[in-house]
Amino acid sequence: MLSLRLLLVQLGAVIILASMHIYGMAHFYYWRFPWFDMLAHLFGGLWIGLFAYWAAVKIGKEPSVLLCIVAALLIGVIWESFEFLTGITNLPIEIPDTLGDISMDVLGGLLGYLLARRIEKR
Repeated sequence: MLSLRLLLVQLGAVIILASMHIYGMAHFYYWRFPWFDMLAHLFGGLWIGLFAYWAAVKIGKEPSVLLCIVAALLIGVIWESFEFLTGITNLPIEIPDTLGDISMDVLGGLLGYLLARRIEKR
């Protein structure tokens, strides 16, 4: 039953993230509101943290906060590398923005772990 609840919460996080992204791109929110990108990274990290927790449970391992944070960090770094390689990010000028994005990914991973633990206790 835990797996189903975690999957549903993950689905909710992905729907929110995808909706934000689609709406944000259509209305130029990423460029008009600096906080919008950070919120998107927070929800992305949340989803990755929830996924890492869920995957650990599915394979019979004990999920840990470190697993959720490292998973969010890894995906965040991969995403930022993609942005750099495709010319979306202008490094080194945008290093503070990139570090802020990765920080929000990590915070989201932590929140994903905490949310999953809370769901697990019910």
